[in-house]
Amino acid sequence: YQRIEGLMGKERSRRRLLLMASLSVAAAIAVAAFVCWQYISPGDSRVVHEQRYAEICTRHEGVKVLTLEDGTTVHLNSETSLVYPHSMTGSVREVFLTGQAFFEVAKDTLRPFIVHASGCDIRVTGTKFDVRAYPDENLMTTSLLEGGVEISMNGVDNPVILNPGWRLSIDCESGEFS
Repeated sequence: YQRIEGLMGKERSRRRLLLMASLSVAAAIAVAAFVCWQYISPGDSRVVHEQRYAEICTRHEGVKVLTLEDGTTVHLNSETSLVYPHSMTGSVREVFLTGQAFFEVAKDTLRPFIVHASGCDIRVTGTKFDVRAYPDENLMTTSLLEGGVEISMNGVDNPVILNPGWRLSIDCESGEFS
């Protein structure tokens, strides 16, 4: 009889341990689910609308012409890639360039157009200009045909303003420009 009682006691202890472990796992899952729900719930103001981007690349096939949603026309030279948003709905129109492109930017004084290339930001509101920023050249060159552009380098406070007919070349390693 004592032997049977001892076995039953061990069985109860084993069941109690299994129940405690199961409850601990369930509690951990509930806490994790609650935290995830709080973070990604649709009404939560901390969730920011994520912009979707597209990329166009040219290889050796020459110039490709692309018209962006805002009406800006981009002529991409060979060996060039441009990353741009599917929709330009924000307060700023931004693209990311590697290579060379000629831009005919649709005028919009309320939403500036910014080209990010080789650590520089080229800011315009409506103009025609060329950017050359191939990664293997360590040189970013902007040539302005019409309008005006403002070029800022990462870590430099004062931007350079170009007038029509001007060209600016920036050495990406030293930061020197001419």
